[in-house]
Amino acid sequence: MKIAVSSDLHLDLNHAKVAEIITQQAHYLTRQEIDHYFFVGDAFNDFKQTSAYFAKLQRSIILPVTTIC
Repeated sequence: MKIAVSSDLHLDLNHAKVAEIITQQAHYLTRQEIDHYFFVGDAFNDFKQTSAYFAKLQRSIILPVTTIC
């Protein structure tokens, strides 16, 4: 079983292009054959943005995405 964990992306503070990041992250997780992905931090400073981000990521890949905020 392969597990990936990340945290504290702060995409809003880093002025990241969210659509591109989702595409890159989905591609990486798929290419690495990750079974479970856990995110344990702030993707954005706003929970609604964080929730929307992970909903889009989940639709882009077929594996469990767990957020712990």
